Amino acid sequence: MHQSTLVLLSLAVPTTHAWLRHQTLPPRTRHTRPRLPPRRGRVASIEGERISASSDPSRPIWLYDAPHAVKADEWDLVVDARSPSEFEEDRVPGSVNLPVLDDAERAEVGTLYASSPFDARVRGASLVAARLAGILGDDRVARLPKESRILVYCWRGGDRSGSLTHSLSRVGWHVAQLEGGYKAYRARVREALYGGSAPALLRRCVAVGGATGSAKGKVLDALEALGAQVVDLEGLARHRGSILGALPGAEQPTQKGFESALYDAIRGFDGDKPVFVELESPKVGRLDVPRPVFKRLASAPVVEVVLPMNERVKWIRRGYAHFEDGGAGTEKLRRLLDFCAPTAGKKAVARWNDFVDAEDWDGFVEAMLEDHYDPGYDRARARDRSSADASTREPWVVELPTTADGDVDRAARAIVDEVARWWD
Repeated sequence: MHQSTLVLLSLAVPTTHAWLRHQTLPPRTRHTRPRLPPRRGRVASIEGERISASSDPSRPIWLYDAPHAVKADEWDLVVDARSPSEFEEDRVPGSVNLPVLDDAERAEVGTLYASSPFDARVRGASLVAARLAGILGDDRVARLPKESRILVYCWRGGDRSGSLTHSLSRVGWHVAQLEGGYKAYRARVREALYGGSAPALLRRCVAVGGATGSAKGKVLDALEALGAQVVDLEGLARHRGSILGALPGAEQPTQKGFESALYDAIRGFDGDKPVFVELESPKVGRLDVPRPVFKRLASAPVVEVVLPMNERVKWIRRGYAHFEDGGAGTEKLRRLLDFCAPTAGKKAVARWNDFVDAEDWDGFVEAMLEDHYDPGYDRARARDRSSADASTREPWVVELPTTADGDVDRAARAIVDEVARWWD
């Protein structure tokens, strides 16, 4: 058989070598080659990696039992071998989707498995083999240098990631299969956010508060530019937090995706240094801030950003200009305003609509702030400060005259200097 044919067979049929090793073969007396030792030294392994006992020592397959949730930056490529819909719901941040079965194929194999596990394996193997050529030809894989380190995972570390791990390792890359797959990764994220390590990393959390439209997000950006540790909950949630806060053209992630992004954002923080987080409600859009994280945020000392009303109006109008188009955006605004009636009252909503009808956008924004957002913020702050866990430190106020870059940068430096004295 031609050598290239043998190579292709070895890539596409991962069970061949395992089957041969379990057969009783006649002894060979000539032309025998000693088995090569595992190539441990070519690419250094990392904590949690070990060689699979069933792999070919000349092309070892590594198993990775992550001592923490997977960090994509420890690998040259992290491959999610699950179907596109599974990947869309949640994944290891930084991973790429190279599915060995698409959604329809996965459903087909799953249905077949209920009646005949063997037939399902045959069908699944044929579908996977057909996809391997495309995966190996994908530029994200094909252009990787020989010394690259690749991590592959599927739902629970089974056949899907196993077949792809085998094929990539036969090429010669250092490839590891994530033990337990996405299921194990997800358990570690939940353990961190709801079990203890994330709140511990936020033990010197500083809540950046301020009424709606105070440019708190821009202040956080300036703090991050100064090297401070910052968590942007609204950015991670892709939502500004209020009833009008949906970002045009941007879908919010799933709850699982939000939690993965949140943990990925804070996992590398130094717990002995301040972490600045915008003071939020327990929900950002339709997403829930994990309760232990929110409790830590609600009990943190507060930096209060104060911006004059006219500057707040300007800032809000820049961020919500899509509502002023006189068309679909304005009609959507009217529908959203109706949801404010139970708290602000029908008369207030009618008054806001009068401003919209007159295209008096400055008047509309100021009226909404005075009637709805400012009272709501004051109630929330009073509730938070009445909590038994609330910080006894009075909010430290930083006055921001405008949202110009220079003013925001000066405010950020003042915040850093002040907070540094809190834990001296």
